[in-house]
Amino acid sequence: TVGIYADANGEAVLEATLWGVDEWANDADSGGAGTIVTGTRNYTGAPAFLSTAAGDYHIGATSAARNKGVDAGVTTDIDGEARPFESQPDLGADELVYGLGIVKDAPVTASPGELITYTLTITNNGYVTVTNVVITDAIPSGASYISGGTLMPGNVVSWTLAQLTGGDTAIRKFAVTATNTITNENYGVVCDEGETATGSPVTTNVNAIRRIYLPLVLK
Repeated sequence: TVGIYADANGEAVLEATLWGVDEWANDADSGGAGTIVTGTRNYTGAPAFLSTAAGDYHIGATSAARNKGVDAGVTTDIDGEARPFESQPDLGADELVYGLGIVKDAPVTASPGELITYTLTITNNGYVTVTNVVITDAIPSGASYISGGTLMPGNVVSWTLAQLTGGDTAIRKFAVTATNTITNENYGVVCDEGETATGSPVTTNVNAIRRIYLPLVLK
């Protein structure tokens, strides 16, 4: 019921402390006959742990501990993830880390006019759900859009996911045709939390159909 307690012979010196609110509020933030120095960096708010019921005390994107820590030379968090991930460390043992990734699959070869289907796989490599995930893919020069996604101005195909849970993947596809070799290299993903990712170029060799004429031999 007491956040920090120091008995008559004790002393506690704090620097950068998050004092909880609502269900995380203490009956008293401090107590005891000892000395307690709270420092100048005191914050009040909800820690926004992901799931206390499941024992998951990683902080969420709305946590009041986000970017409120002190750089004490600690370069990894309790999970071994690098910190700080953003402008400064998060307060506490956990560093909030996002990890969007995007890769694309496409046929290596195709015939002129044959349907070329691109498959994009978007992955949230972090443990925090990201929101308003926008995927864009510019149709390569020399290709004609056929189907899939939403065709936006500038010949860009787009999709929007309301959210992508940590560890989950999403797959989106669209199709084009072409008469010459095409390289798709301008595609990526972004979310409201500020994380972005781009993919590597993918080339499809479009070759003209070669006809082989066998000689007619008369006996």
